[in-house]
Amino acid sequence: MNVLPILKDDFVEVCYNIRDGNLRKINFENQATVVTYKVPPNYGGYATVFPDRVDKTKVETAVDMTEAEELAEKDEGIRVYPGSMELRDGENFALGSRTVAVVGGGDSIQEAREKSLQGLGAIEGGALWNRNDIAAKNHIGKSIKHMEELRRR
Repeated sequence: MNVLPILKDDFVEVCYNIRDGNLRKINFENQATVVTYKVPPNYGGYATVFPDRVDKTKVETAVDMTEAEELAEKDEGIRVYPGSMELRDGENFALGSRTVAVVGGGDSIQEAREKSLQGLGAIEGGALWNRNDIAAKNHIGKSIKHMEELRRR
């Protein structure tokens, strides 16, 4: 999901080249991207760890992506990808996994992160929650440290 918005090449041609064993190079825009998700209350045990952060009154409410989709129409740096939802009577309702993803793109990781979180902030309903630490400087530092530890093993 991260790379598709910054792919310069025709995606179908890339797929054909992979299939035919002819893929030599893929061209991307020189941009950063960050993906964050809105998920239902019980995803990842969040509701049991932070029960006060989940508005239980909104669990069975429809997920409204209208404002996020409008942001995406105005800003090429925001992409909205519906995920684990079902359509009931013309409205979207969260299922048990990653409900909706927002890819933010920008000249820096920080800008991409801000756009992704901006898109998520425009999604209402379903008592959905999201992590706010994804791609934050301290989160990136922890990830780098973890990878270095794995490499030393």
